[in-house]
Amino acid sequence: MVYAANNNDQLPDISQWRELLIEQDINYPDEFLSPGRITEAMEDSYIMAHNATMWDERSILLYENPDHWEDFVNVAFGDASTEQLAHDEFERRLAEQLHEE
Repeated sequence: MVYAANNNDQLPDISQWRELLIEQDINYPDEFLSPGRITEAMEDSYIMAHNATMWDERSILLYENPDHWEDFVNVAFGDASTEQLAHDEFERRLAEQLHEE
């Protein structure tokens, strides 16, 4: 959200979002490691979703690696809200978002 506010409401490039947030001192490397990670080797604790839309409470912006938790996926939405979604609900909503134009 801070990055977007500083960049005309544009999200960082999906392939470099972690690096950009670290470069701009918005986040630190340790903040990208989930407490739910299985091993230290799992680098992709959080994933930025394709077709994310800023300021949209339905748009999935980031989500935690679905393998981290058995019953749910931690999700951050475009309006900065967060929620724990059941795996099937998360997969349905992400699939809908990926198919949006």
